[in-house]
Amino acid sequence: MNNPNILLVEDDSELAKLVSGRLRDAGYDVRVVGNGPDAVEAVQTNLPDLLLLDVMLPGFDGLEVCRRV
Repeated sequence: MNNPNILLVEDDSELAKLVSGRLRDAGYDVRVVGNGPDAVEAVQTNLPDLLLLDVMLPGFDGLEVCRRV
């Protein structure tokens, strides 16, 4: 069985590195993107089991990502 996969959308690279590292250590497969448009594209390409969104993102915010997803 595959590990659950998480899409982390965070524009702060240090925070993204910290959170994704912790999630990977806990056994999750993690993809990281840094803006709204890339998040929507990533969801359309490979649907994650969980989407973790920052609210304030470049391109469009996390709420708009939710609407588009």
